[in-house]
Amino acid sequence: MDQPSRDLLAARQRAWMQQRQAELDRKKAEQSLGLTSGTASAATSRGSNGGAVANQAEIDASRSAANNCAVLDRITEQITERLLVQVRHENARIMQDGAVGAQVEALLERHIGTNTCPICYELMAGKERQPTLLFPCGHTFCASCLRQHLEKLQRKTCPFCRERVSSQAPNVSLQQIIDGFVERQQVLARGEVLPELIQGQEAVAQQHQHQPPPQPPNQHAHAHATQRLLLPPGLLPSEEEAAQRYAEQYRVFSMRSRVMANQLHDSRAEAAALRKQRQTAETVLAHLHREEADAAARLEAARLELEVIRTQLAEQADKCAQVDMQQAELEQMATLVEQTQSSIELERQKALLLVHNFAPVLAEELRREFAE
Repeated sequence: MDQPSRDLLAARQRAWMQQRQAELDRKKAEQSLGLTSGTASAATSRGSNGGAVANQAEIDASRSAANNCAVLDRITEQITERLLVQVRHENARIMQDGAVGAQVEALLERHIGTNTCPICYELMAGKERQPTLLFPCGHTFCASCLRQHLEKLQRKTCPFCRERVSSQAPNVSLQQIIDGFVERQQVLARGEVLPELIQGQEAVAQQHQHQPPPQPPNQHAHAHATQRLLLPPGLLPSEEEAAQRYAEQYRVFSMRSRVMANQLHDSRAEAAALRKQRQTAETVLAHLHREEADAAARLEAARLELEVIRTQLAEQADKCAQVDMQQAELEQMATLVEQTQSSIELERQKALLLVHNFAPVLAEELRREFAE
């Protein structure tokens, strides 16, 4: 589609939207006035004769003209109200984008800067860094830093005033303030108009409607009152704003410096305690080294003694083997001797029996001679 066709289509769409809006305005005006679109047609159908019909037609025409004037006035009021709302929104946007917007940004930044955690310097927003109030001292830190301080480091005192912490709870009021400022920043980042500025424009418009026009103010008296109420003598508004900003920064840095000083003191105390623990550990380590040397000496002596005992065991085992061998040889020899003795005894008894057959007396003498 070429460019002229697009322009023509856009023009038709705008014309249709305008007609649609005009129709909606007319219906809304008729509803607010208690009229319906069929009133005129219903009125023209009344009557049965010509004269009455003519008179009734004139009455209905005059009534319809009055109704049309009332509807036209009501539509004009509606358009005027819609234009006033658009003008208020536009004025609010202009104020937000101009000097007022810069002041709102500065106010948001200053307030959010004062609500950062004194330990990690992060904004105390969200569940992880929820602002947490300590009792009984009343100081506030983010939940993440308190978990690190109270649980992991096992410190039961406030990081700022060093008072012992009895309990802790979420700082709900401060969290609501921070969430409100974060939401306003998100509204500004999206380029939208802050609701406070719109409400302020509406309040000013209502005040102008219900009050008479104000008299021209006395510029000299107004400037004098402003200086007397808002500014100390000798300071300009920019100087007062800078002084307040630097004073707030001084308070924030002072609190953070106190927290860092307390952490430094705790770290040095823990380092001193660790040095004492190291000295004790070094003493125990030296004693254990001496014990290790003594045990090593005793182990060496036991090793030498073990070698001597093992040598003696080997010698005794050899002696036992030699004795067993000799014992086996003797037992074998005894067996042979016993067998030889048995055979000799048989031959001796045989010879004695033969002697007894030839000479009994001689056999008896031989028996008595070799009797055991």
